[in-house]
Amino acid sequence: MSEFSPTPPSADPLNAPKNVGFPEAISRAFRRNSQFSGRASRSEYWWFMLMFFLASAVTWGLAALALLAPALASTSRRIQDTGRSAQLYFRLIKGFVVLAVVGVVVIIGHVIFQFIKYGDEGSPEELSANSSSGFFTAWDLGLVACLAFGIYWLILTSKPSTPGANEYGPGLQ
Repeated sequence: MSEFSPTPPSADPLNAPKNVGFPEAISRAFRRNSQFSGRASRSEYWWFMLMFFLASAVTWGLAALALLAPALASTSRRIQDTGRSAQLYFRLIKGFVVLAVVGVVVIIGHVIFQFIKYGDEGSPEELSANSSSGFFTAWDLGLVACLAFGIYWLILTSKPSTPGANEYGPGLQ
């Protein structure tokens, strides 16, 4: 009678980052689509993200929904490959979602307020002129937040791997 003993993460060849080409990067990302532990090399991560962005552009964003879990898992592993915890990244995502929801609520509230205040009076141009300042303020805030988050994401995922093993797994093969 043998006991089942799972392969430790460090011994799993998929868990070790390595420089890969496009087909292998896609394969590794899909085989590890729900694995947030371990490491991913820059080539593995960026080849997968190229496929993610191209598929999302071609399908008008529908692929982004289907590929969201593998993209988040791959990003988590890439950040851990640089020796940093992916928890900060996920906290930022949570804050970004909260900011987006607040922005939408502010915009909707402002539009409703403008409609109540001006009602059916005035032309659409007048209503637009009266309501644009609050809308663009919320819009600009959201745009700045998106830009800052994108720059931070690029910095985190573009950093070189830590040489050798780190607390998240073995080094580059």
